Amino acid sequence: MAIDRAPDVLAFALDGVLQAAAVLPQVDPLAEAVQGVGKQQLAPVFVDSAGKWFADASTYSQRFLSRNLQPEEVSALRASMVATFNSLELMIGQLPHEGARPQTVRNTKELRGRM
Repeated sequence: MAIDRAPDVLAFALDGVLQAAAVLPQVDPLAEAVQGVGKQQLAPVFVDSAGKWFADASTYSQRFLSRNLQPEEVSALRASMVATFNSLELMIGQLPHEGARPQTVRNTKELRGRM
């Protein structure tokens, strides 16, 4: 069975993830993800990068859902999301070496999976 990867399907899927995060305010994935990071050098960068990814993802979803599409803007948003995700991937891999607690590492990996 093939997975439908059409932009509108992905936008609805992303919107569902973002709405679920909004409905459950007691679960703050960014705060949970960085609690217990031993060295404070990585935590602020991680939080900023994750916040940027979510802001770009929200804008991307809004553009598709409103059908207000500008190809250049959508391409720029996609490129930004990919670049931010790649940097987050590197940071998540670095967390165990920075002294992060095992639960923190699990939380960040869960966040990565949801992205």
